[in-house]
Amino acid sequence: MIDEYVLKYITDFMKLCKKCNKYDIYNNKKQCSICNDFYCSDCKTNLIDVYGFYKSKYCIECNKLIGF
Repeated sequence: MIDEYVLKYITDFMKLCKKCNKYDIYNNKKQCSICNDFYCSDCKTNLIDVYGFYKSKYCIECNKLIGF
């Protein structure tokens, strides 16, 4: 039987996708730099790479807000 603390430790590595409500492994590469919305591996196409002094990822809504 799995202890509740072990289960919490496992779920800390997972996060819920904003678009499809599916859990995926948490990774900063799949998160918007402005609003911090997380997208799963299937929905990460909603993130747009923006190159400035360093590479940033913006979701479609934040990209429209900034106007790039």
